[in-house]
Amino acid sequence: MDAFALALNEKPGDLLNKLQPNPYTLNIKDGKQTIQGVYIPDKEMYQQIRSAVEDNHLEGWNPTSKDVKFLLKNALNPNPKDMERIDRIWNEGR
Repeated sequence: MDAFALALNEKPGDLLNKLQPNPYTLNIKDGKQTIQGVYIPDKEMYQQIRSAVEDNHLEGWNPTSKDVKFLLKNALNPNPKDMERIDRIWNEGR
């Protein structure tokens, strides 16, 4: 690493920082009811959004605070067309 850094006129630590991607952290704080720093005031809604975020995170999704804000906004004000589509999907197999 030192030889590459020297050849590129970089400090080894700076070169390593450029080569390594920033690690992703899913930041959930139950005591504060926050996900990625977004506060969700309703405890039941917090639990529902948390479950959805965690399940999808396990599948490879790395949500940002913007994503969590979007989920919260849609949980507070669901789109009637989306709700109809969900109802149709759930009732198709019955």
